[in-house]
Amino acid sequence: MPATSPQATAPRQFRPVLEKLGDQTILREDVALFARAVNPFNHERTVTVCNGMYSRGTYGAVRTLTDAKFRSRNADYLRTKFGDSASYCIVTRVPIINGAAVTPDWTTGDHTLFEWSE
Repeated sequence: MPATSPQATAPRQFRPVLEKLGDQTILREDVALFARAVNPFNHERTVTVCNGMYSRGTYGAVRTLTDAKFRSRNADYLRTKFGDSASYCIVTRVPIINGAAVTPDWTTGDHTLFEWSE
């Protein structure tokens, strides 16, 4: 059996960026998951999961395909990247500016942390 490098088996962790200001902790960047797979109850449909470490990350993941300025661009990215894959996911950065989640733009490469498809 061939040996595997430690880098190939080492788990990767993605964490939100928090900043301590006095006695307050400020969320500067959240980490979110956007995942789509075949619906186990109806194989002609899909199920989509949007989740963040904090609520603003979840909101940012939802906005990737609902924000009028970004939905077409991000949907095109998914089609180009994953094609006809039945299941895929993206772990993405969600910047927080003045307490508000900024919609990730997957086409820039600045927001995607991890991608997987079946």
